[in-house]
Amino acid sequence: MPLGLQFPVPQPNLSAVHAQTSGSMLYIPDIAPLPSRDELRALLAETVRQTTATAPHLKVWFDLIDADTQGKRPIEKFARWYPLQHYVRVIYARHADSLCDRQGAVAKAVGSFLELTEDQLRIDLREIRSRLGENWFRRNPAASAADQ
Repeated sequence: MPLGLQFPVPQPNLSAVHAQTSGSMLYIPDIAPLPSRDELRALLAETVRQTTATAPHLKVWFDLIDADTQGKRPIEKFARWYPLQHYVRVIYARHADSLCDRQGAVAKAVGSFLELTEDQLRIDLREIRSRLGENWFRRNPAASAADQ
């Protein structure tokens, strides 16, 4: 799980190594004037661009969160998908025997718990299914329902 923002950095001497390999540290002395919001944002965006060169496997993510990227909708979508697929998989991992042919009811219950609209739930489940396969919610997605 990636670290979130650390402000102020709780212990800079312990965080320096981590910051050099997976983030950026910003030090502004108390007596220095603060840069404008746009100037600060540009400085931080430039450090992320430099990190892209050292972490090419994160390029798609960096492109998504780039300061110049106007549309952040994929982040919202993935934020909905993760708990949705997680809860459905946990329910099936624990209760698969008693849930034969009840995918719709399980999905509606989880969607209601997550406060998703019916349209969001339908679209999200369709996209998850298209990416992970028809039996994505089962322990062994490659196995048929009869084998479970």
